[in-house]
Amino acid sequence: MKKFLKKYYTYEFLNKALLFIVFGSIIVGILFDTEFN
Repeated sequence: MKKFLKKYYTYEFLNKALLFIVFGSIIVGILFDTEFN
């Protein structure tokens, strides 16, 4: 059970990190878009 929880939390962390990176790049892209247009 503990092993499963550890795996789940690792997956959850990676998922959040991925979301953060995706949203971050989108926001940065929008900011740069508006600044150079």
